[in-house]
Amino acid sequence: LLSIQIPFELHNPDGEEHLHAHFGSQPVHHRGHLGGYVYYTDDDLCNGWNTHNKTSTYPKNKEDIQQPFILMAPTSKHCQPVVLARQAQLFGASAVVFAHQDCLCSDANCTNLHGPDCVPDVALTNDGSGGSVSIPSFLLYKESAQKVIGQLKNDQPVLMELAWGLPNKTLDAETPKFTHTLWSTANDALLDVITLQHFKTISKAVAQHGANFEPKFSIVSGERFGCDKQIENGGPCDHLCTNHGRYCALNAFHIGGQKVLNETLRRLCIWEEFGKIAPETYWDYIIYHLQHCAQNFYNDESCLRDAYKHSKVDETILLSCMSDSGAITGDMQNSMFEKQLQEQRHAGIVTTPSLTVDGHILEDANSFVYFEGLCRRYFIHNWTRTPEFCYQCSACHDPIGCVQTGKCERGSVPKGLIPDDNDDVVPSTKTKKKKKTGWIWFWTISFLAGCAGCYVYYKKQQEGGSGGGVLNSYFQLSNEDPIA
Repeated sequence: LLSIQIPFELHNPDGEEHLHAHFGSQPVHHRGHLGGYVYYTDDDLCNGWNTHNKTSTYPKNKEDIQQPFILMAPTSKHCQPVVLARQAQLFGASAVVFAHQDCLCSDANCTNLHGPDCVPDVALTNDGSGGSVSIPSFLLYKESAQKVIGQLKNDQPVLMELAWGLPNKTLDAETPKFTHTLWSTANDALLDVITLQHFKTISKAVAQHGANFEPKFSIVSGERFGCDKQIENGGPCDHLCTNHGRYCALNAFHIGGQKVLNETLRRLCIWEEFGKIAPETYWDYIIYHLQHCAQNFYNDESCLRDAYKHSKVDETILLSCMSDSGAITGDMQNSMFEKQLQEQRHAGIVTTPSLTVDGHILEDANSFVYFEGLCRRYFIHNWTRTPEFCYQCSACHDPIGCVQTGKCERGSVPKGLIPDDNDDVVPSTKTKKKKKTGWIWFWTISFLAGCAGCYVYYKKQQEGGSGGGVLNSYFQLSNEDPIA
């Protein structure tokens, strides 16, 4: 929520149209609310903030800027929003609101008022360094932003309300809906079979409660490296890129980038043609491919056909989809790759694998964080619609096994996590009995030895007399003659 409270004539009960950032203090498990005094600066925050900027800060006060405050600043074409937010944070702002400088092409009111120049979309994405930004960051669209800026430049105060993590209206419906994604590559060394099986279990469970899964793939833009200008084969990008250098992928050990892109397109088409209707088809394919094809038969036709058969994929439909999208040869765009590049930029995905829940990137890409992030999404926004397994399985040693079976075995180890020979994570009954028996013998022998020692001590005390102690029966303790 972004709402103007003072002056009240600018107040909209439903709040202003805005975007919130995919960095700062709004991850899936955080929520908050603040109201603050707003300062606006005309300066480009890319260059940092210094004492000379005070003349371009509004409202103009004789006193220094007082905390707490919300800083409003224009968007910049010279640096990423993360940089601007970090500069605002260093200056002491409690939050930052970016004033969008362009109209959206979809906003007819804005283009009619400010001219035909427009941009198709806008996003506040994480460039990979957003972990250092802790203040909430928002973007206010141009038409609303200009009203606020006009008020501030007239030296009139503005009280702005910001809130994040509010209950989503879609969760009040009978079937709540939101999207969770797995960003990866088609040859991701950090995604093993067990992890993918866990992801499959989790996504299947939450699908019954309105959470829609969608796979996404990280692709390198060849245009940024000039690969699309490559004319002859055998150039510097030839082994990594397809579609005349437009799309590239990293070499993965013995697998070239072109093969990885071909497999990426195959997986995108499997999802598009089969997975949207039956997600198990997609999961079964990628798991089988990783188990049987990935190492030595990555693009082997025989292994791929076995994977199709195992996952119930129609090869004819699949190949038609790959061809219709633009394939990977020839000097043309691929519609599926273009979509992935655009969504990757907007989502702020820099590293893979990455998991997102309702647009927010989770802190790690493992099954436990995945389970926790999805359940918190339900609980924070509308706890009455949180699935039962979120309560039942969250305290289990093996929450994924609990989700799958519906039973919480508190002493269990997550399936697939096999301990080393010297790492007895869960001792067997036989091992426990051996350890217990060993301790019983130890204390029994210690007790008997102690009793024997006490008896010997007692006897020697009797033999040696009361004055000299035990050693008197063996040594003469004085140089004088013994008394007769």
